[in-house]
Amino acid sequence: MLDATPCSQPTAASRVCPRTWYLLRIAPGTSDPARLTRLPIPSTAQGTQVQAMALSPDGSELAVALQPDALNASAKATESLFIYAVATGAVLRRWTGPHGTIFTPAEWFRVDSDNATLSWLTDGRTLAFSNEQAVRTLNTQGQGHDLLADSRLTWTAGSDLGNPPGYQLGCDESPLVVSGGAAVVCGASGMPSPARHLTSKCSDMWDNTMGFFEHSTATRQITKVLYLDQTTCTGEVTAHIYWASPSGDTLIVLLNSAPEQPPSGPQWDEVGVLTNGKVRPLAFPTASGTPMMAATAW
Repeated sequence: MLDATPCSQPTAASRVCPRTWYLLRIAPGTSDPARLTRLPIPSTAQGTQVQAMALSPDGSELAVALQPDALNASAKATESLFIYAVATGAVLRRWTGPHGTIFTPAEWFRVDSDNATLSWLTDGRTLAFSNEQAVRTLNTQGQGHDLLADSRLTWTAGSDLGNPPGYQLGCDESPLVVSGGAAVVCGASGMPSPARHLTSKCSDMWDNTMGFFEHSTATRQITKVLYLDQTTCTGEVTAHIYWASPSGDTLIVLLNSAPEQPPSGPQWDEVGVLTNGKVRPLAFPTASGTPMMAATAW
């Protein structure tokens, strides 16, 4: 599922330009390896931000979370979750809830919407959605139209999330549901416990640690350490997940490090595929055809 934003407005304003919906089918090795189809789903209105979207497992329904009048700070904000029929564009169901029910960290991570905060479970009728503090599940075939009242709380953040030995870490952003709702994965960052300096040349810096973890939705404890890395001479680090496989064993992630007092350390972003405890950086082709590494420094 793709959406296009024909918009020349800069920065935050571009996220509220009208969005148009397309379906991209990819069939490698065939005579028709990629097919792009414009969908009859209505374009979003000017001023509306797409918080998240998710295509159902059978491809027949599209769930979209929308924030109307997103740039109006004084507006009494509510979010709406729509389910559209892909074939006809008809609205099948709609729920509403307070702003922040489905959270997107778009302005932090240079993306227009965080699609992973909304996902279908494998049964094809349950939607999972999350914000920084909680994960909820919604039976799309149930009654009601209230995002909170009609959904079930399945996981919450808190001080009892569990930590690897010697660290104090917590989810930095919205957790992603995996394993059919039995677990969530999230990125986390923090200091060793107790906090300590790394070297004398970085005496004004603390050790910082970033990682990715799987938590059980039943016990809220860490069940897997997917990745753990300690950075040097940094004042802030962030670990963010763009996408997770249904099992949670493969992630597309962003690792970010910023120096406390430049130029004492490099600032960098790295986008890569995380599997088996290692991050493989991704390279993106430019218009000239020259690969551009997702890992950059400035």
